[in-house]
Amino acid sequence: MFTQAILRVPDRNFVNGITSANLGLPHYETALSQHLAYQKALEECGLKTQILPSDPHFPDSCFIEDVALCTPKCAIITRPGALERRKETEGIDLILKEFYEEIEYIQAPGTLEAGDVMMVENHYFIGLSKRTNPEGANQFI
Repeated sequence: MFTQAILRVPDRNFVNGITSANLGLPHYETALSQHLAYQKALEECGLKTQILPSDPHFPDSCFIEDVALCTPKCAIITRPGALERRKETEGIDLILKEFYEEIEYIQAPGTLEAGDVMMVENHYFIGLSKRTNPEGANQFI
């Protein structure tokens, strides 16, 4: 179904990202190694990868899959629930225009992060959380 993946390299500020785990600060070098392994795994599955540079303004921006939900018919630019992630969506639509004719946007007061959406065949399951509210889910539907 999908043949391409867009990834963003973790930045050194990754250690300042959002977390609720009490595991201590992440190790930047480990994050880079894991990111490279993720890229290689996607390529071994036959996907072509487009690698975006790290973004020092957004510690969580390596989780690029949260800000754009790609479906077989259109791309949806999300509206993250965390205020500090909202501007991560800026410019993603320009990249996705290479692959999609139709791009939709989640609008306020809706919030939706693609990490809360799971596609199974032609059905979508949407989890409500601090990141995705009912208004964002309804806009997606």
